[in-house]
Amino acid sequence: MALTVPVARGEHGPISGPVLCEWRPNSRVATLAHWPIAITSPSRRPISTDPAARLTVRDHAGAPAVAIAREAWRFADPTHVALDGGFEPGKIYELVYRAENPPLVGLGLLAVRDAAAWLRSAPAGAGNPCAGELERAYVIGVSQTGRFLRHLLYLGLNEDEAGRKVFDGVFVHIAGGRRGEFNQRFGQPSLNATASVGSLFPFTDTPAVDPVHRRARRAARAARSAWNAAEDRRGQHRRPSTGAATPRSCTPTSRAPVTWRPHRETRVYLFAGCQHTPGTRAAARRRPQHGLARPAARSTSSTTRRSCAPRS
Repeated sequence: MALTVPVARGEHGPISGPVLCEWRPNSRVATLAHWPIAITSPSRRPISTDPAARLTVRDHAGAPAVAIAREAWRFADPTHVALDGGFEPGKIYELVYRAENPPLVGLGLLAVRDAAAWLRSAPAGAGNPCAGELERAYVIGVSQTGRFLRHLLYLGLNEDEAGRKVFDGVFVHIAGGRRGEFNQRFGQPSLNATASVGSLFPFTDTPAVDPVHRRARRAARAARSAWNAAEDRRGQHRRPSTGAATPRSCTPTSRAPVTWRPHRETRVYLFAGCQHTPGTRAAARRRPQHGLARPAARSTSSTTRRSCAPRS
């Protein structure tokens, strides 16, 4: 399923703004292409004449970013950036540039909500093939789409325009406690960089205080009202070094750990020793691990359906 959305425009013409891209190449290359630079649509392509565009490099995630001289790199074409001497493997490169014509990416959240609401509530006369047939609705998201669902709950979008509940159960798999760039100007839904909106507080489904800024918020902002409640079954793979998982205790900067408890309607499962996605490079003498999580995922899905069933 794909969605084509309109481009946002200002009162006096096109809108421009900054875009961040991140690379960590596996081998030395002269050029790099990345989302959203390497996009078929002209939207979000770089303004190559922007003198403020900057490219930095870090030796590792905790190292300081070092600026690369502007004359040492350039936009090779609308979808590639080139660096004199090439990009070194293992290092982290970040590019910030200005682009024009941001698409209204937030409409994707409304499209998913409205499609499910229409299937649940629209009459047969409106062309609904499921009219009167759906008792409950569940939604599952894996990795990026899991973060998408967490963002949907965070914005309180689990109710339709008539105030009716849309999803009875939400199964967020692998996404941990993160959200993403699903509702912002020049947002990149597939961005997995740590320095992004998806890594910002809050991470929990219950009220928590940001110990850095002293703000109390929760990731499911309005998702616990009588009509907007959805059973949240979160399956999480152990993924070292990616920063995507949210542990039971969070330690911002050098502060003391903050322990949290899941909401009473939330269940958290840890599938240890599993790959993020099905593997294709396992050694011939070894059995791939991508099937290990499937029985557990099916089991938790069945538990979600039972727990969301009406109670007599």
